[in-house]
Amino acid sequence: MADTAEKDAPRKEGVALATIGAFNGTEVTEPIDVHFNPVSLQLSINNQLKKNAKGIQYIGTTTMKLTMDLIFDSTDTGQDVTDNTRRIQALLGPEKPPGEKATNGPPPPKVQFEWGTIKFQGIIEGYKETIDFFSIDGVPLRSSVNLT
Repeated sequence: MADTAEKDAPRKEGVALATIGAFNGTEVTEPIDVHFNPVSLQLSINNQLKKNAKGIQYIGTTTMKLTMDLIFDSTDTGQDVTDNTRRIQALLGPEKPPGEKATNGPPPPKVQFEWGTIKFQGIIEGYKETIDFFSIDGVPLRSSVNLT
């Protein structure tokens, strides 16, 4: 995990808010502020091992995964909360014209999650969204997004 140039995390009433966005190698372009900071972050680190006649051998690959739940809530404005969550969905892969099938094209963009002193860079592997509150007119107002 590489650190980037120092930058202040966004603040809301004295609290550092987490952000996520595409990382171009030097900075995050168009960072997305989370509405509520995660309750916890789960970090897993795994080595790829192989059994052979001499025992267990390290193959040379170590992976790190960060998993979190992000809460978005637009109850106070009445705005469709998916306007925010679609921006995160867009980070899962390169944009393709409608109707075009996925190919072995470019990889998904590298992203950076930043919250206070924590900076984690990688590719979004999994996205799961739960919309659990709607306006009387059926507009989605609250959503939790699970990211890996």
